[in-house]
Amino acid sequence: MKRAWPGTALVLCLLSAAADQAAGFVTPITTRRVYPPPATPTSLVLPLFVVSPPGDMDRLFIVEQRQGGGAPLNTQGRIRILDLDTEALLGSPFLSTTSQSISSEEGLLGLAFHPDYFADAPNPNRAAFFIYITIGGNNRVVRYVATGQDPAANTADSTSAQLVINFSHPTNSNHNGGWIAFGPDGYLYIATGDGGSACDPPGNGQNINAMLGKMHRLDVDTDQNPGDPADWGYTEPATNPFVGVGGQDEIWHYGLRNPWRCSFDRLTGDLYIGDVGQNAREEISFALSGVGGINYGWDVREGFVCSNVASSFCTSTCSTTGRTDPIWDFNWSAGSAVTGGYVYRGPTIPDLQGTYFYANYGNAQIWSFAYTGVPLMASDITNRTSALDPDGPGGMSIATIVSFGEDAAGEMYIVDQNGGEIFKIITDCENSALAIDTPPSSQNACVGDTVVFSVVASDLRGLTTYTWRKDGDVVGGNSPTLTLLNVSGADEGDYTVTLEDQCGSVEGGPATLTVIPLPLGDIDADCLVDLVDAGLLVDILLDLNMDPEQTMRANVNGVGGVDGQDVQAFIEEIVP
Repeated sequence: MKRAWPGTALVLCLLSAAADQAAGFVTPITTRRVYPPPATPTSLVLPLFVVSPPGDMDRLFIVEQRQGGGAPLNTQGRIRILDLDTEALLGSPFLSTTSQSISSEEGLLGLAFHPDYFADAPNPNRAAFFIYITIGGNNRVVRYVATGQDPAANTADSTSAQLVINFSHPTNSNHNGGWIAFGPDGYLYIATGDGGSACDPPGNGQNINAMLGKMHRLDVDTDQNPGDPADWGYTEPATNPFVGVGGQDEIWHYGLRNPWRCSFDRLTGDLYIGDVGQNAREEISFALSGVGGINYGWDVREGFVCSNVASSFCTSTCSTTGRTDPIWDFNWSAGSAVTGGYVYRGPTIPDLQGTYFYANYGNAQIWSFAYTGVPLMASDITNRTSALDPDGPGGMSIATIVSFGEDAAGEMYIVDQNGGEIFKIITDCENSALAIDTPPSSQNACVGDTVVFSVVASDLRGLTTYTWRKDGDVVGGNSPTLTLLNVSGADEGDYTVTLEDQCGSVEGGPATLTVIPLPLGDIDADCLVDLVDAGLLVDILLDLNMDPEQTMRANVNGVGGVDGQDVQAFIEEIVP
């Protein structure tokens, strides 16, 4: 049984985003350094990635590529834990690795938590997680469990390591890929580079019988080798594109060069791939949820162009047949390397919903776009670099953007590797001026009426909550309107509303509701006794109107049924 993709939890946030956009609100954003604290040196060494287990709102796990530049620390990686409540780094690592390769693109490169990480026991995948690590010319995915198979444990059981898959990566130390994650289908996705050097000398990218230069898709739910404590293994999902035909059964997509940071849109399940270019283009590739078998073109294509352009000159051919272009690319320049990111799906900035962020590792530029299936134009790309310049003292900056990441709520982070820093994208509250433009107004209503109070505010920033109160007690839901149905005298009172966004709060009101009792003879309950009521009374006397509520109100004298005495009483009410 595969776990359902948790997109439905985002519906309320999407509705809020739609309302904000319809009202013309655009929340300004910035970043805040969540680690290390201000004026404090970092304890992180070469952080590479951040992620939280599904449903874990309290912890952010940080992958350190290696622990130092010299032996033996350069052969050791670590996973650290940041307490999201205190923003303190726990003293002991969650996991330490050893014997890993030491080149600049090698080491501990990826981390993924099983969707059943917090499943109730007994469950073999409870507290299970996976790492991607380079060791001696091999790229390996290894499974572990937390200490005591307890998902709340802050340490891993280092003796629980079991090999899932090994990718032989001989000759070159670069282009290892390294991203792993569970998709909306519950399968483990693994991105591998093309084997390194320049222009893919072995032709791995276009070779469906080679394991490098690919996106793989594996079922890792069940131990395939229960008699071997060091080997977990995997199976290939039957829906993988090359199962039963030519090509490796593990492959999901191919034609990749060095996919550096990929992600699933947690609402739609669509896959975004940041693929590092040769000397011409850096690209963002895309796949709709559930669609496999895409050839992204490397090494025949590089971004939207042929890889035989003078700057790369990787091939003499330039066929687009059977090859899928990216959804966006940008010019390569000295030091360029794309860092793929995420589609924002967090709750605190609703009008940012659906926005994909990515960066250039070489110059620390950050951009975003919202992809809807329509080809992107330059005007669709927003440069976020200046806006995301960190808030806080000390002249902080974001430099070597090696990765983006998400916590369990979907809030987004940026990893500055050389600085050893973790930044969070947040609402920018500078010059915030939240104000109520149209407060709720006092109203008179008749018994049984529907009453609607409303409030209109400006400069709302990020997720905004509305708290309505009657005489100090909370009533109604989280909405700019409060609707009271079938009001009675019990609804009379003073109503206020408190608006709270990500930057502050403001109160509107009081608005007084006065409920007017129905006068005798007001058969249609409109707070008036008039000729309309006279006609209704006649219909009731003639049995032409059997409405029980109106019949009750037509009994003007309150004695027996509706009769001539009620007609007399009605006349006395309507005639001064």
